[in-house]
Amino acid sequence: MNFESLFTIYYNQFLHEFGERKIRKITEIINNSKHTKSLLDQCNQKRFAPTATDLRQCILCNIKLSFSTKPTEFMAMAILLKKFNDEINIDNYLASDEEVVKIYNRFNNTFTY
Repeated sequence: MNFESLFTIYYNQFLHEFGERKIRKITEIINNSKHTKSLLDQCNQKRFAPTATDLRQCILCNIKLSFSTKPTEFMAMAILLKKFNDEINIDNYLASDEEVVKIYNRFNNTFTY
């Protein structure tokens, strides 16, 4: 299964559970975040793909998302990974689709219970 399919499945589940307004709000926060821009710039300049931990740290640096629930945090990380994949990875091929799927699958491991 490729990353786009995994993202679409989780997106639809989140949409069903929390609604479109919540997804738009998360997307807006990520798109307007200086931390997002910084991470994507570093990935592009230093030619590396972010890890799940990098993505989570980027999300937690944003005060609007730092106290979010686990599903919201997970969705924010997925949106950020999609943004990396669409804007940086597609043109520069820093990670294969399988590697992007591995990053996505490691999201759950970044949470401590």
